[in-house]
Amino acid sequence: MIARVEALSYRCLRYVRQHLGPFQVLIGPNASGKSTFLDVIAFLADVVRERGSALPQPTALGATPSPEVTPPTPPLQTARVGVACSTK
Repeated sequence: MIARVEALSYRCLRYVRQHLGPFQVLIGPNASGKSTFLDVIAFLADVVRERGSALPQPTALGATPSPEVTPPTPPLQTARVGVACSTK
């Protein structure tokens, strides 16, 4: 279970640290960041999904192929997102 979501400089969110329970209600005026907060959770899900699919797959002979190296691209904006999980 996700226990806490934290975002720093993510789109319109300057800093958010929200503890989550089993049921949450997200309310606020238009353009206050409600959808962006949900995008943080979707972004983290994409990262986890991509990380799982990026694991090296064994070849037919049992060897793992070397990863492709691509040059890093400079970020347009630095943002930080995080999540804390609980085993409850």
